[in-house]
Amino acid sequence: MNILFMDWLCFGRDDLLDAFKQLGHEVFFHSLKGHELTLQFELDFTEDIKKTIKGSMIDLAFSMNYYPSVSEACKETGTPYLSWVYDNPFIQLYGINIINDCNHIYTFNSYTYKHLKKQHVTTVSYAPLATNTERLNRFYLSRNDRMTLGSDVSFVGSFYNEKDNYYDDLAKRLKEKDMYKVLGYVDALIDTQYKIYGINFVPGCMNKTLIENIIEVYPYYKTYFTYFADDPYIYAWVIGKKVTELESLKMLESLSNHFQVKVFTQDENAVVGNCEINGVVHYHHRAPKVYKGSKINLNITLRTIETGIPFRAIEIMGCAGFVLTNYQEDFLLHFEPDKDFVFYESEEDLIEKCRFYLNHDTERKKIAKHAYERVASDHTYIKRIPEMLNAIFPGHK
Repeated sequence: MNILFMDWLCFGRDDLLDAFKQLGHEVFFHSLKGHELTLQFELDFTEDIKKTIKGSMIDLAFSMNYYPSVSEACKETGTPYLSWVYDNPFIQLYGINIINDCNHIYTFNSYTYKHLKKQHVTTVSYAPLATNTERLNRFYLSRNDRMTLGSDVSFVGSFYNEKDNYYDDLAKRLKEKDMYKVLGYVDALIDTQYKIYGINFVPGCMNKTLIENIIEVYPYYKTYFTYFADDPYIYAWVIGKKVTELESLKMLESLSNHFQVKVFTQDENAVVGNCEINGVVHYHHRAPKVYKGSKINLNITLRTIETGIPFRAIEIMGCAGFVLTNYQEDFLLHFEPDKDFVFYESEEDLIEKCRFYLNHDTERKKIAKHAYERVASDHTYIKRIPEMLNAIFPGHK
């Protein structure tokens, strides 16, 4: 099969290409550089993609995450478009062309699939993320690696507090329009959601007036989200990111008062309790060494991911690392708690479980080993890609 790979620096890029080739497909490339964040389809870019599709006799276009221009090009050429979304919410997904018949969109977040299904969107399905255990098995940890990257407890990820983050931008726009009451309501939502664990109630509190206020400061939302303009789900993500920032900082600070904690994040100048703050580790080249060298790998999921298993967690298990995570419903669809992973229910529970598993090496290693075996068996790209292709081309192997 001739597959057009929409190329950008996505998670899993090299592993996906390796899997496509191992499965006997011929891969052609079209760059997405400069178009990764574009909300609406671009006519010139769409025409370029169409030329590539026709010139290379493409059978299927593929991308990690969803891109409107690719969908339009595939619609106009009669080419199936396979999109595998690993961000949530992925704003580009909520344009009118989500309903294009050419689309075969998979989201890693089962809640998103169910939410869209209720709105009669039939082009979106659910598929958990995957990894390449063969590549991960090749990582060797030197003594220096264990000293610099290993830890009793580690966290790899963002605090979502980068300069010009989404909450700060919303707050700035609301203040410019003297909409301080609206900002106060948003801040109250953040404060309340931050204190409540396990339930995401924010979308239910995004009333019509609040949505209209947000559209007033982001007028292009009304144009783009034609099909979903009144859907509170797509406006709640700003609040979810801010809540995750507060939660992750508090959890890590608390843990650092009891254990050795290393954090690998974009903000190298962050001060988080007694945590040792390190820079970013590339997910493909360096993060696996952290996962292998750490006794406990912490997964704090972005609050806008209601149910999904983040890429980080799949990678940790693929490295035979031990995962301690907040509760995410989709884990239970594919793994067993206390057998493949462990979840915490509160800050106090997190501390107690860290203490227990740091003092019980045998139990911890047994869980990590079992998780690895399950991932190697059921959650690799070599396994997942044929499953998705078979849904598009029945009988495909």
